[in-house]
Amino acid sequence: MFEYEVMTAQHYDDAVTLWEETVGTGPNDRKDEIMKYLERNGSMSYVCIEGTTGKVVGTVLGGTDGRHGYLYHLAVNIAFRHKGIGRTLVNLSTGAMKKEGIHRCVAGVKDGNDDFWKKIGWEKPGRLNIYSVVLQKQ
Repeated sequence: MFEYEVMTAQHYDDAVTLWEETVGTGPNDRKDEIMKYLERNGSMSYVCIEGTTGKVVGTVLGGTDGRHGYLYHLAVNIAFRHKGIGRTLVNLSTGAMKKEGIHRCVAGVKDGNDDFWKKIGWEKPGRLNIYSVVLQKQ
């Protein structure tokens, strides 16, 4: 049995452990940075909690700039994959975005995860390349 909740500070330690095991972490994944992100984006980030242990087994960080939605750190514990957790987390986050009037969402996807995104109906625009730069060393 799984429960889904809006992500809060109480989920951070389990979430960052999951990210380190799956999608990796970066300089913006410190607790203070994630709390600022959650504060700005209200109810668009979610966790999946395994009912018998109470442990976070899935996460998604969702947010918006007012024009587009963005998904980061969609992660599911390897032992709990193929149970619909990832799809549910995406649907919860994008559903919250739709309520805010957001019409398009993009996701940062780790290499090798294309099949999941295609399976749930997402497309990779051939003309879109995303680059990043570190603006401030931590």
